[in-house]
Parts: sequence; structure tokens; C-alpha cells
Amino acid sequence: MKKVYLTAVLFLAVIFLIAFCGTAWAGYTTTKLTNNSNPYDDSYPQINNSGQVVWQGWDGADYEIFLYSGGVTTQLTFNSYADAHPLINASGQVVWTGKGPDGADEEIFLYSGGATSQLTSNSFNDVSPQINASGQVAWYGSGPDGTDGEIFLYGGGVTIQITSNSYDDFSPQINASGQMVWTGNGPFYGTDGEIYLYSGGVTTALTSNNTSEGSPRINDSGQVAWQFHDGIDDEIYLYSGGLEGQITFNSHYDQLYKISNSGQVYFGGNGLYVYSGGFNGQYTQLMATSYWVQINEGGQMVWEKQGTYIYDQDWDIHLFSGGVATNLSNNYTNDYSPQINDSGQVVWYGYDGTDYEIFLASPCTEGRPELSLSKANVYWASYADYLVGKLIVNWRITNTGSIPAYNVNVTSSTNTNGVTINEPLPIIFGNIFEAGSGQDIKEVGWVHNIPAGVGSWQSTLTGTAQDACGTTYTYP
Repeated sequence: MKKVYLTAVLFLAVIFLIAFCGTAWAGYTTTKLTNNSNPYDDSYPQINNSGQVVWQGWDGADYEIFLYSGGVTTQLTFNSYADAHPLINASGQVVWTGKGPDGADEEIFLYSGGATSQLTSNSFNDVSPQINASGQVAWYGSGPDGTDGEIFLYGGGVTIQITSNSYDDFSPQINASGQMVWTGNGPFYGTDGEIYLYSGGVTTALTSNNTSEGSPRINDSGQVAWQFHDGIDDEIYLYSGGLEGQITFNSHYDQLYKISNSGQVYFGGNGLYVYSGGFNGQYTQLMATSYWVQINEGGQMVWEKQGTYIYDQDWDIHLFSGGVATNLSNNYTNDYSPQINDSGQVVWYGYDGTDYEIFLASPCTEGRPELSLSKANVYWASYADYLVGKLIVNWRITNTGSIPAYNVNVTSSTNTNGVTINEPLPIIFGNIFEAGSGQDIKEVGWVHNIPAGVGSWQSTLTGTAQDACGTTYTYP
């Protein structure tokens, strides 16, 4: 029998690979939460900090509300009228608008503790509900007089009307303490927008001028930021500690996105910026281009962006985290309306070739699987193979660490002294699980063609493996 000399040379390089349905990047795993057999669209998802997701889905007749929690999807509504635009708080309570049994106007509904309650039942539209962590719900409706928008607040089983006037109040925002802000078109200078704050049972006009204000945001500390028009473009104002002041002074349109609980103000204009430091602070440019973004308390951002290449002009979901922007969806179909929670989980809806579905991308913390390569058995399968120099070498790959390896493949085999292999590449080893699992070793053999007169040679194998996050590592 011929003697053979076999060695395995090991070397490491990390690369990134798109995984799962072609739409995930290293560091994130993407789960398709819906997969309807019929062309029924699911859209406008929202996510809380526990990773629970709500959305509206078409059932063939109208939109219904769905909840994903703990790996299980539950349909919350079963009716003959449209339910839409759900929001979910940290406790898993869900609020949305629906036409109601009479089908005549929009009403507010609340899902809490496994039961659904109709918060409003009247003859006018109630819209734009917001819910805080305590289950308080704010919205605006036409009010009993039916002539203008008014602000309403639900809490502890009781609904109160916060405003009662002759001008429109709309788009309320509510924080964890039940403080609210909204825009009202009056009464100071005609119908320009003013900013109002409700706190401790008292409503205060934060502005009273002849310029237009709008888009107020409030954080859990009671700080408020809003946009106002200075006669040329929109700037940002801040209310904090009973004081208010202008914090941007520039020649471009500033669009307010968020005021974080630490008082950082995020806005877009000629770029994307964050302002810190109260009234004597400064702002920092985060990105050169501004998009309509959603921002979590850690400063991570998501947005939708259209591709610019001729063959890639669909809308994709992008994430900005740690100073780096990443395309999360990265496909050739449209993806819209991303939302992000404080853990960095991202939801959106995207087209799968049939209809729109809901996708959830979660941060991944897996790492490089620890794999070792060794020679197992070397043998001639038959005397006939010996005569023509067809020698089988069994190679063994062992997982010596705590991270499972998926899709393990040998991608090349370089041999000295004229030795070649018959096996087409890549050679599949499959999944090799963590050490001690009982599935931590895989052996695969293939034929090596040994030229006459060759008594030894050196083999160098290279391969790839993935972790559970979809990150691909190359070996050696």
C-alpha cells in the first residue's frame, strides 16, 4: 500500500453573507412573521420593547388586527368592518381604529388582558390613538358638536374630553406619566398652529404667536420639542423645565423626528442631526442625507430608501447603528414602514412576490464556530482502485467550541505532487453542533487520484461555515 503524508493548514477570515430568504445581514436574523397562501396584504407593523408585534392584515373582505407574541400569531379581530393602524405598548396592550359595528364612523378599540373593549361609541370620527406604558390612550375626534377636532384621554376605565373649543385640536402624543402634547389651530392668531401641553390635569398653551407650529413630541421627562415656521423655513423649538427656546438656526427646513428620554432631539434637514445639551447645547450631524427615520432610545435608526441603480430601484430597509449604515432587506422587491424597539429589533412589511408580508429582524450575538480539521481513515476501496491510483481519504471536522456550525462546506482542495480529486466542489458536511452535543463530528471521504510513483503529498483544504446569525466564516 502506498504511504501518504497528509496535512491540514488552518487560517481564518471573516466574511458576511446574505441569509434567510435572501434578506438578512450578518449581525441580524430575519424572520418572516406572515406567509399567506392567498394574496392578502399585511402592513403597518408596530413593535414594543418585548419584541411583540402588531399589524393590520387583509382577510379577503376587510382589514383585521394581528398580534405576534412569544412565537405565536393571534388574530385579535373578527368582524365585517375595517380595523387599522394598531399600536402596542410595553405591556402588550393594543389600540387601533375601526369602523365599529354601525360602520358609520371611526371608533377606538383597546385590547388588554386578552379582551377587546370599544372605548368610543358615537356618531363622529375618533382617530390617531396613542397609548402609553400604563395603558392610557389619547386620541382626537370631532367631538359632540361635530365641528372641530377635540382631544380625549382614556385611563382607568374612564374617558375624559380634554379640550372643548371652536378650533381644531389634533395629533396628540402621550408620555409614560400621562402628559400630552398636541397642535391646536387657535385661538390666538387665526388658524395658525399652536402647541399645547396637558399635565397634572391642566392644559397650557406653550406657544401663542402668529407663526405656524406643529409636530410636537414629548419624552417621559416632560420635555417637548416641535417645529415652527420662521417665515422662511421650519426650525426646532424646545420646552424644558418651564423654559422654551429655539435650538436650530439655519437656512433649511428642519423636520423633527424624536426627543429621547435623555433630552436628545433628532431632526432632519440638510442631513440627519442630533441635538444635545439643553438650551446651550450643540448638534452633531449623523448622516449627510436625511430620511424619514424611526429612532430608539439608544440612538439606533431605521428608514426606507429607494435604490439608485438601474436594476435596483426598489425600496429597502436601512439601519444606522454604531456609526454604520446597513441595508437590512437588500432585495429586489419593495419594503416599507420600518419600526425599531429599544433592543434594536426592526419590523417592516415587504413584498414577497405574491403579496405584502411582515418581517422581523433581530440582533444576533453568535460568533465564529471553533472547527478543527483532521485526517480519519485512508484506504483503497478495491484492488481495482489500487491499480488505477484511486485512494479514498476520509476527512473529519470537529466542533470544539460552544457555537453550532451550520452549512459547513469544503470549498477547495489543493494537493501537491500531481494529486487531484474526483469530488465536485463544494463538498457538503452539513451542520456540526457544539462540543458535547453528540453531533459535534462529521466525516466525509472522497477519492484522490494518485499518479504512479507518488508516495506522499500534502493536501490543503479550505471551507466555510455559518453561525446561527447567518454570518459566514472561512477556514482555514
